[in-house]
Amino acid sequence: MIRAGLLPARLPTARTALALLLGGTLAASGIGLSHWSGSEKDEAESALARMQRQHAQLATETAQLRQQQPALQAALVHWKTLAARGALLPPAPAMWSSEAARIFARHDIEAETLRFTSTPALERSVETSSARILTHAADIDVGLRHEGRLIPLLTALMAAHGAVVLPRACTLARNDDDAVKHIQARCRLDWLTIATPPQDLAR
Repeated sequence: MIRAGLLPARLPTARTALALLLGGTLAASGIGLSHWSGSEKDEAESALARMQRQHAQLATETAQLRQQQPALQAALVHWKTLAARGALLPPAPAMWSSEAARIFARHDIEAETLRFTSTPALERSVETSSARILTHAADIDVGLRHEGRLIPLLTALMAAHGAVVLPRACTLARNDDDAVKHIQARCRLDWLTIATPPQDLAR
């Protein structure tokens, strides 16, 4: 026999048990959703921080490029000038000699055919990934009627196509043995060209 005092005042019905079960399930689901939402928020904040760092880096690089733009534009102008003068073409001593001979003839100056010497260190066949300046030197030894004819001659040689021509040194001496060409001019000039790297190395 079961005593009445030991029985609960009210036994849970099936509906009550189901309600308790659903409540526990929803509570557990709420905890899971809260945890999942917090993890997603952390990932979103991390992604936002990465984007902000990338944006700051791009802004810094853009500012640096803007500061370098004048220098880059000036370098581009110089590069185009060199290309227009043919300084980016391979060295052509034979062509330079022919051009110099025509210049001497226009200035009514007798001169021997130019002989060029190159810098051995710059003529080696080792390929590099940067542009190199190649130097070819030539000496001229000409008789002039007076000193004033030297500058126009050098100016014409410096304007020759196919290289950048720069006078390195000149000496003038009086020639008393020649009644017409009173001045003997000896000059050394450099023919400069630029060797660009091969395409496969420049990439």
